[in-house]
Amino acid sequence: MNFFKAPIPVFILLGFLSQACGGASPEVPPPPQISEKKLQEELIQVNQRMIQEEQWLIKKYLERRNLPFESFGTGLHLVRLSKPLTGSKPKPGDYVQIEYSASLLDGTPCFRSEEAGEVLRLAFDPIESGLQDGILKMQTGEECLLLIPSHLAFGLLGDLDKIPPYTPVAYKVKLMRIQP
Repeated sequence: MNFFKAPIPVFILLGFLSQACGGASPEVPPPPQISEKKLQEELIQVNQRMIQEEQWLIKKYLERRNLPFESFGTGLHLVRLSKPLTGSKPKPGDYVQIEYSASLLDGTPCFRSEEAGEVLRLAFDPIESGLQDGILKMQTGEECLLLIPSHLAFGLLGDLDKIPPYTPVAYKVKLMRIQP
């Protein structure tokens, strides 16, 4: 068939197809502008709601198990599970040997230390700030349950494996030894 002898409806159809497949399209209005101050205020409100929700989840966890706990201004909650062997507490910069297991509040296991424990240098090794804070409140030989909100644990990304974003973590920790 000769291109120039094609019926007019074919040209009309080709015109419609070119419009649908990337031809001229109606303009989309730009998104509304928001001031930097307003954006910061909204982010603060979202973060405050997330922290409140996590604190509620942690408190419900403790209430269901009827566990006595200590809470700290950072959001960390500590449950003492055993008596310490000595009265010595670690300080930032000390090496500590710990045994630990971590799980989500629903009981899903995440990870644990090897049988011999793990040696960490407090305030120097890259571990979660909530775990470090909890260890600093323990004494040698003591076993504690640390309930750590996400902002002191794995935050807005999670661990990209087993811990989802914005998720509190429960650590069962035994402080075996302290070396300055």
